[in-house]
Amino acid sequence: MWDHPNSPATLKKRILQTVLEEVVADTTDDPPTVHLKLHWAGGVHTELTVRKNRTGQHDHVNSEEVTELIRELALVCEDSAIVSILNRLGYRTGIGNTWTEKRVQHVRHTKGFPACPPPEQRHGLTMQQAAAALKVSDAVIRRLVAQKTLPA
Repeated sequence: MWDHPNSPATLKKRILQTVLEEVVADTTDDPPTVHLKLHWAGGVHTELTVRKNRTGQHDHVNSEEVTELIRELALVCEDSAIVSILNRLGYRTGIGNTWTEKRVQHVRHTKGFPACPPPEQRHGLTMQQAAAALKVSDAVIRRLVAQKTLPA
């Protein structure tokens, strides 16, 4: 019943309140941990030790993969294009939200990634710019990149 997907959290809380008599918590600073002693109905005790987050740390952090992708894309794309790419690839923020321009800007700011330089200062071309320069379609550019004729 506990693991059933339709079991509501209120029921689980009610079960715990019934079988759990007391919780004793003790913290240590080096290493930062919380030691818990659970006193169950019936006289059984369970001891747990859990890692304690340091000040400013939390579990809702963006993955390194997303952060690195934002860093690389910021060299050639504006924030609105980065948002589109991240959402199209199915990436989510650390707390599971979709990406917005403000969220991408926040990552860039906190990690110290510069914004995309103006078009005349960029070292690469977008697929559309390359297609226009070569007077071909986007599909041809994709095929040339897949064949490794064009670096991308």
